[in-house]
Amino acid sequence: VILQCCKWDEISDVWSIGCIICELFTGELFFPTHSDEEHLAMIEKNCGKYPSWMIQKCQLTSLRKLFRDGYINQDKIEHIENVIGLKTVEEVFEGEPELIDLIRRCLEIDPSRRINCMEALRHPFF
Repeated sequence: VILQCCKWDEISDVWSIGCIICELFTGELFFPTHSDEEHLAMIEKNCGKYPSWMIQKCQLTSLRKLFRDGYINQDKIEHIENVIGLKTVEEVFEGEPELIDLIRRCLEIDPSRRINCMEALRHPFF
């Protein structure tokens, strides 16, 4: 959604559900920022590399320019210390493998690979 490379649909809502699950368990924002650049870097740290097609289809030139060789150019992130200090899903939910798996599947960057609502409801965590 930040990259404006995909349509908004129910699979976008699954991403939001993953974030909300994290926030319900911790009581804190999972990606605590209001900067698009910092948010994208936090997503990359926690969820992995962005698919090249998403970067290419990014509608905002300023955000597309953040990427170098498929990764966020950390030199362009104003408060990189916030990204570096961000805990991963595994660190936050240590000892909860089913919860980690559910969150990871909800927070799959590529929407075509993300778990859908019916699959999520059948997840062993529930």
